[in-house]
Amino acid sequence: MRDRTPLLLLLALSLPAQAPQLPQARLEGQLVDPRQRPVVGAMVTAELDGELLGKTFSDASGTFVFGRLPQGIVVVRATTKTPDVGGNWVDLLGNERAFVRIVMLPARKVTGTVRDDAGVPVAGAWVMAAPNDAVEFAYATCVAESDGTGHYELTHVPIGFALVRAWAVGCDAFEGSVDGATDAVLDARIERDAFQEHVFSLQDATPQQRGEAMLHVEATKRGVPVPLPPPLRRLRLGEDSTWTVRGWPFGDEVHARVVLPEALVTPCVHVALADRGGCKRKFTVGDATAWLQGRLVGPSDMPLGNRALLAQPFEPGALATMSRVLGRSRPDGTFTLACPVDRDEKFALRVLDSDATVDGADPVRAWFVAAHDSKQHAVPIQPAHRIRLRLLGKDQVPVGGATVAVYQARATRQRGYPMQTFGSPLGFGTADLDGNVVILGLDLREGETLSCIANASEGAKETVFTVATSTTVDLGDVQLDEAATVLGTALLDERPLPGARVWIKSPLFGMPIGIVAADRDGRFVVRGLLPSHYWLAFVGTTADDAVQLVPGDNEIKVQ
Repeated sequence: MRDRTPLLLLLALSLPAQAPQLPQARLEGQLVDPRQRPVVGAMVTAELDGELLGKTFSDASGTFVFGRLPQGIVVVRATTKTPDVGGNWVDLLGNERAFVRIVMLPARKVTGTVRDDAGVPVAGAWVMAAPNDAVEFAYATCVAESDGTGHYELTHVPIGFALVRAWAVGCDAFEGSVDGATDAVLDARIERDAFQEHVFSLQDATPQQRGEAMLHVEATKRGVPVPLPPPLRRLRLGEDSTWTVRGWPFGDEVHARVVLPEALVTPCVHVALADRGGCKRKFTVGDATAWLQGRLVGPSDMPLGNRALLAQPFEPGALATMSRVLGRSRPDGTFTLACPVDRDEKFALRVLDSDATVDGADPVRAWFVAAHDSKQHAVPIQPAHRIRLRLLGKDQVPVGGATVAVYQARATRQRGYPMQTFGSPLGFGTADLDGNVVILGLDLREGETLSCIANASEGAKETVFTVATSTTVDLGDVQLDEAATVLGTALLDERPLPGARVWIKSPLFGMPIGIVAADRDGRFVVRGLLPSHYWLAFVGTTADDAVQLVPGDNEIKVQ
């Protein structure tokens, strides 16, 4: 299951209640270009929490497979010699098999020299580039290190706007940007004396804990993740029991958390605004007020013990995923977890096991939401629903990589649009390479009418069904109908705009359904749209007029 909230990292702490040992996951994927054509022979890497997990290459159909990955938020990146670059994240938590599609972005080289404020070249400086206008492209990153003459070469910087940073130990970082479609030269100037300094201390730790504690650091700008130099991402505790993050650019939010086996560390995350004033923050080991205690309550014939649990802040956003905590219930159904929020703030808790779900309330079904206090929370659980289906395209060929969402069906049609309109989704799924979709852990109500919407390059389909008494909803084989395809051209002053970023919004769902990038000729293709009204506009702008998309090809100009 995946939502559209920008996510950064999974925080997996060792807890007083045994943390769940989750099976490894299989991740399948496909690389396509902006016109939805397979990308062959690209190098693909997978990372978890900044650590490289594996490397592979896309085959003749653009597909790739990682057979054994941990269940966490995995970042997948791909590069070609063209050069093209792409990146995306996938949340494998609670999934033993998942699929990710990556649209490759046209790229170019950016070179330059890093010098200090005296004009002296700086060797060993880290230089990083990434788009910062949409989270969809945030992981199409490129990182390099300057050589002995201060020279650097970024080989895969996406065409269009990209943020460029340079940093060296003890120095204040440089921030710049590049735009356009051709190779660029950008020199960087960094200041030798860092005025930006954030100090994080560890309180009440034993000597052994101080030796094991690591500070993990991430950063965002305008809510979008930005790449950090490796020396700042993982820091060991100093002899004075502090960590120091020096020289990161003004305007970023620095997110810091402590990883310490067999210990409770609070708070889960400290957030500091990068500025010249800096800050001093404390982490504490063993703070009793941070315990989240409760018990699972369910039907008499339902096992309550040894349930895998996930708790995170109720408020959406990157911090929610950085603060996620895993644990297990005891044999009697009680549990003790590290609370992911401070006192009086709201947390959300759910069961990760596929056969059980929290008996929640609309609109946050499958979640228990409450304010953190000293009470023992009673968390009602019930048998979980699952939805199964297999998607078929032309000639009954299975369709892999399709996205599937489940909504409460709305009978009221709004303003004459040809489809129903929908609220928040109840669950998400992705078809594997065999077209199979299984959506687990759903909190459905007997007798309610739901809508299952599938979108794929090969077509689209809305399937309306009524929930029966069984906890398994088997929709069987679902034949996709002909969908609307956008054959788009991005234009600026009537000329093609290479690498243009375009958002697509649908009145059916009340939110952008996707952001795409054009190729070197300003062309892009979007398939699998339900025929209806849509808006298309450049990222950072708004659209005035809706376009009516019909089944088949729709030639659209964005300018």
